[in-house]
Amino acid sequence: MAYNAVNTTTQVANLLETQYRRRFSLDTSERLVICGEGAFEDATEGLSRLGNAIVLRKIAPKAAQTGTATSAMDPTGLTWEQDTEVTVTVSPTFRYCAYSLNKPAQTRLLADAEFKRGVREQMTRGLAEAIDLSAGDLAASLATNIVGSGAVNLDQSLILSALGKVRTGAGRYFTPGTTDLFFDVHPKQLQHLFGISNYMNAQFRGQDNGPVKTGVVVPGWGCTFRISGNVDDSGGALHNFVHPKESHVIGWNEKPQLLPEQPYGLDLLLIAFAEAGVAEFYDQYACDAQTSNA
Repeated sequence: MAYNAVNTTTQVANLLETQYRRRFSLDTSERLVICGEGAFEDATEGLSRLGNAIVLRKIAPKAAQTGTATSAMDPTGLTWEQDTEVTVTVSPTFRYCAYSLNKPAQTRLLADAEFKRGVREQMTRGLAEAIDLSAGDLAASLATNIVGSGAVNLDQSLILSALGKVRTGAGRYFTPGTTDLFFDVHPKQLQHLFGISNYMNAQFRGQDNGPVKTGVVVPGWGCTFRISGNVDDSGGALHNFVHPKESHVIGWNEKPQLLPEQPYGLDLLLIAFAEAGVAEFYDQYACDAQTSNA
């Protein structure tokens, strides 16, 4: 008698079970980096929220004059400052993310709690990414300090040129090694950043957060390098963003948050929202370090 075993394509094909892992994986998005982590000044300092708009008032520097023993010291002999003081207005942008499940989807999706939890997380992540993208866009509008171009890659010369311009423009607000300066680099330039030997050889400095212990170099040349896909890519170039926190501001009306689940007929509504505004405060404090976007 011939021997034949049952196989999965015929005899037991209808009996086989397909299983799904209960946990849902979340596809990637960018974090709130450029205007997060204290990298932008708080526009609502002393206030609860941004409101319809907030006006920030600036006072221009005042120049000291030289007097002599023979110069007149009465009001008519003095040089008087006559600056036109300026303001910056920060307006909020409302953003939301909405998702709806109809009743059959709810009843047939056995892992519905895990699914809804994942959707809610993805919505708040999407809001954070959108706000950070708007912050990254501000680099392309800088006018005072621009280095590089869309035809070059990040190297030590370009970095030092950017830092020099920021130090000149920001004055007391950037002292290398003392004050915070953020250098936001697009991931397309990561290989060129890590290819700079003077940067990667920072282990000789012996710091606790050096590459010997962490495998990654973060601080270098008096600034903190951060990698983010929210760095602006426009006009044929990447606009890597170099800035102290005083150069730009962010104000919130609502940080990313979720509304309670809302039944709507036989549908279930999931809604997240946020409202924030970002703006340039001092153009001359920051630098647009342009590189290739290839």
